[in-house]
Amino acid sequence: MRTAVGLPARDALLAIQPLASSDGPLPPLWLRTDARGTFATQCAPLGACLVLAMLTETRGFRVRALQPTMQEVVVAERGSELDLQLQAGASLSGRVSPLPAGEHEAFEVHAGLIDARLHRRLRALFVTTARPAVDGSYRFDDLLPGAYWCRAEGRSGHNEVVNGEVALGRSAPARWDASFVTWSTVRLRCFAARDLPLACEVFADTPESAFGTKTGADGRVAFVIPPGTTCTITLRELQPPHDVLGWFDAVAANEVEQVLRLTGAHAPGSVSGRVLWSDGVPPDGTLVHLAIQRGDWVQRFRSTRPLTADGTFSFPLVPPGEYRLGVESGIARVGFAHSAPRTVGAGEHVEFAPWAVVARGTVELRFDTSVVSTPWVAVLQDGIYEAVPTARTAAGIHASEVPVGQQQLLVWADDCAPATVTVDVSPTVDAVVDVPIRAAPTAALPGRRTQGLCVLRNERGEEVAKIRLPHYGPWSARRGLPRDWTLNIQ
Repeated sequence: MRTAVGLPARDALLAIQPLASSDGPLPPLWLRTDARGTFATQCAPLGACLVLAMLTETRGFRVRALQPTMQEVVVAERGSELDLQLQAGASLSGRVSPLPAGEHEAFEVHAGLIDARLHRRLRALFVTTARPAVDGSYRFDDLLPGAYWCRAEGRSGHNEVVNGEVALGRSAPARWDASFVTWSTVRLRCFAARDLPLACEVFADTPESAFGTKTGADGRVAFVIPPGTTCTITLRELQPPHDVLGWFDAVAANEVEQVLRLTGAHAPGSVSGRVLWSDGVPPDGTLVHLAIQRGDWVQRFRSTRPLTADGTFSFPLVPPGEYRLGVESGIARVGFAHSAPRTVGAGEHVEFAPWAVVARGTVELRFDTSVVSTPWVAVLQDGIYEAVPTARTAAGIHASEVPVGQQQLLVWADDCAPATVTVDVSPTVDAVVDVPIRAAPTAALPGRRTQGLCVLRNERGEEVAKIRLPHYGPWSARRGLPRDWTLNIQ
């Protein structure tokens, strides 16, 4: 690899990313050149790939790309040889106006690469920020040619925001100018029951932003939102546990002061109930969470209460809506689980039926860590394997939130064929089991960034298992499978 002036590109950064993927961009393979500007790897993905090469410069915690160059290549099984020459990057400049006198440092201009072929880690290298000069001018250099989004915004209380897009080429600098439009002001006055002024936290969510503020002692508050938009207002207690008092949808900017009252259809209700344990009373540190159910989406940890010694709980201030209960133990006796939903009406008290929670334990899975990468672990429940959280250990992997009793676990990794083991899980003592994982003959690149119920099939198309993957934790990361195996969302 050579620089733009023909010298060896020492310590240059390369990223090789496969192009053929139905699941979106896959993570790239990272390499560095040596003192002669050469590089080599035996782990390059086969087929069509994007090769992104650049020199780098570290500024604080950020890495800046210099002379970025991207090329599409095809990697063959017999090997491929590339001769890359870096080129000067593209430039973007423009002007921000109007700016208040002497306040140019309170504004910022952001730009970021738009390229659906690139993984987010590569696009992050070309997200840059600058503050305009006194006259409002700004300039970005050494950008990878392509389409960019642009955003100019005020900080420190300023409310101006301008968005746009621009195409960059190497032949001539591109230009994007931003003309600010002032946001609209929302003025509110909040009242509790009996028309008493309500001192509380106020959270406003708009399609473009989310922020929080507080009312004064008279219940008044003012903030700004983008012109022509509406926001959802959430009122919370000032003091812990910061319960949600109520929310109001489609609040728009208005020249006059708007009144929000926690009465009538917005009057809070209350919730209480009891949690029963499959093996006795709940352990210390067990918490009950009240979660908002909106359609198919559940918002975790809306409000939290500790269980009493006999397993009872209560939430005195609950805005009208549909809710589920969640239980979590600080010592992993139970993972996070949701009850059936219940609807709470305005000013209504809802008593949840006694809820029986299955105690859970942990399992230590041991295998040859020098051969196997970090595997997935799922437990068989009613014919479907439910993924459970894991943590890597020196001897294998630690799986938590596994229901107590005799359980069947499914274990597999990027470079190994799936295996099943049966284990007796205790709520108080970690179960230890050796996993007969064998290395797969070859490891395929296809992985999946998904959630929900999936079907795992082998190379003959036969169904091996149904697996439900959650949207959080390591299940969202890329995972490989043996060649010709598939994991398809149902």
